[in-house]
Amino acid sequence: MNVGLLAGVMVFGAVMAVFIGSRFHLPQREELTDRYENILRHTGTKLSNDEDKALLRKKIVQAGLNLEPEYFIGIQFALPVLATLALLPFVWAGLDFFILIPPAVILFLAPRVWLNSRAQRRVTAIENALPDFCVSFSTVLSAGADFLTAITEVAANMKGELGKEFLRAIDNMAVGDNRSKALNDMAWRCGVSDLTELVRKIDQAQRYGTPLAEAVRLHANQIISRRRYESQKKAGELTIKLLPVILVFCLLPMLILLFYPIFYHLGNAFG
Repeated sequence: MNVGLLAGVMVFGAVMAVFIGSRFHLPQREELTDRYENILRHTGTKLSNDEDKALLRKKIVQAGLNLEPEYFIGIQFALPVLATLALLPFVWAGLDFFILIPPAVILFLAPRVWLNSRAQRRVTAIENALPDFCVSFSTVLSAGADFLTAITEVAANMKGELGKEFLRAIDNMAVGDNRSKALNDMAWRCGVSDLTELVRKIDQAQRYGTPLAEAVRLHANQIISRRRYESQKKAGELTIKLLPVILVFCLLPMLILLFYPIFYHLGNAFG
C-alpha cells in the first residue's frame, strides 16, 4: 500500500470527523461524552495512588484549572494509546514498529510538562504582581477605606492572576466564608510563600487590632528588599561563572597574540 496515500486518507478522515462533529448534533452525543469522561476518570483512578493525585491536584489548582486529577491522569494515559492506534496503519503498511515509541513517550510526558509550565508561569505572575498589590492596598487603607472596600477596589483595578484570585476570595466571603478561610484558601491555591505571609499578617492585624496598612506596606518593602538582594546575589554569581569564559576566550587569545611574535623570533634566533 502507498504510505503517502494512506496518510492522506487518514488526515482527510480526521478533518471530516472534526467538521461533522462541529456542524451536526449527533444523537446521544452528550451520553457518549459523559461515557468517555467516566472512562478517563476510572482509568486515572486505577493507574494512580493517593499521593500522586494529591500532588497533581495541587499543581492543577496552581495552574488555575478546574480539572479532576483522575481525569487528567486518564488523559495522560489515553493520548499514547490513541497515538499508537493512529500509527498502526503505517506499521501495517511496512514502516518499522519502533516508530510507535517516540510519539507515545512524547504524548505521555507532554501533559505533565504543559501543566508544570502553566503552573510556573501563573505562580511567577502572582509573585511579580504582589508588591504592587501590597503598595496599592496599603495606600487605599491609609486613605480611610475599610478592608473589604480596599481589597475590592485594588483587585478590580489589577490585571492578571492575582487580581482574579482576590476577587474569587471576595466572592467566597460573599457566599458565607469568613475572611480568614477565604484568604487562606486563596493562598493555598496560589502556592506563593509571600502571599501566604501576607495573609498571615492580615489575620494577625485583625486578631490583635494592629494597623493593617502599615503591616501591608512593611511586607511590600520586605519583598522588594529581598528580591533586590537576590538579584544582586545572582549578578555576583553570574560574574564568577563568566570568569573562566573570559579567561579562556578573551585573556588567553590576547596573551597568545602578544607573546607569539616574541617566542617566534627567539626560536629563529637560537635555532
